[in-house]
Amino acid sequence: MTAAPSARGLAAPPEPELDDRVSGSTLYHLAACERRVWLLRHAPGEQAPPGEFDLALMERGRLHEEAVRRRFTGLVGPLWRWGQPLEPAAAETLRLLRESRAPLDQPLLLSADGRRVGVPDFLYWEDGALVVHDAKLAESVDRKPEIALQLTHYARLLEEAGFRVARLEITSGLGEVLDVPRLDDASYDAAIARALELHGAAPEPDLLLAHSTCAECGFYDRCWDRAESEGRIEVLSGVRRNHLPILHGMGIRTIADLAAREPHELEVRGLGRLGPPMVLEARAHRDRRAVWIARPELPAGRPRVWLDLEGDPQDERFGHVIYLWGLGVEETPGAFAAEAILAGPGADGDELGWRRFVERASAVLDEF
Repeated sequence: MTAAPSARGLAAPPEPELDDRVSGSTLYHLAACERRVWLLRHAPGEQAPPGEFDLALMERGRLHEEAVRRRFTGLVGPLWRWGQPLEPAAAETLRLLRESRAPLDQPLLLSADGRRVGVPDFLYWEDGALVVHDAKLAESVDRKPEIALQLTHYARLLEEAGFRVARLEITSGLGEVLDVPRLDDASYDAAIARALELHGAAPEPDLLLAHSTCAECGFYDRCWDRAESEGRIEVLSGVRRNHLPILHGMGIRTIADLAAREPHELEVRGLGRLGPPMVLEARAHRDRRAVWIARPELPAGRPRVWLDLEGDPQDERFGHVIYLWGLGVEETPGAFAAEAILAGPGADGDELGWRRFVERASAVLDEF
């Protein structure tokens, strides 16, 4: 089923999340957050309902999938719909695969033990082997481990049923057909084992991702409200995931622990110059007041010009893209005027925006 990035954690639309079965959706979530897999199984009622943005993305995903569906000739299906029993759909899928060469829409694949299930968007034949094809809103497969894991899952289920798989592919959100690299068997087996643990008696993972990532999840209130009430260091913007083992090794787990240290104590390997500002941020958080990192050495009585920019370091098409430049002038204390310059559309949009920004900034500097 179509995987559509979502602002409230609806990164993949529902597949059969029944009992402790591991589905493609389970693995899609596992690649991003183990805790989310656990919560979907053990505390689904705590997930926030989808908002308007989520619903709009889901509709966009549905329309994209429908557009891909129209590319197939003689398509049979859908063989399974949400809420229908699994076994009859799985049996009909196998029958059609064995008796025909028709492309299939929403086929249902079930493992022999019934613990793994998958619903690829489409299956079609090529030279006696099957191609697994999904419709995705993602614009590329780079840095998308969830897509590779999900489609590898479908391939393994097919092979265990006796079919050869030619390749894995998606139609991207740009309408391009892209090959998806398959995971090795050891990585897939490890993911299945972990998913079964999380669906079973495993404790809730003590995991927080970056705030920008968690803010997109329906379980945000549960995870982040708890973390903030416990004063965990993960809520600080200056603390990154790779810093946590180092800080924990120093006995630092809470904001209070961190604020009690001296800045120089965190000048250690793995933190370096990023360590001391963490202490200052923790103190600002603890005391609810601003803490100077360093005094700005600006001459008194002179106009001040502020320059800033915002970018997307993970743009799927163009890499690290700057899309907004900010410029502000404080000619006299309290007399502050700000303006924004946006990048233009297309591949050269950020360069055009940059040139406009430099031109405007130069004019301001010349004026003062």
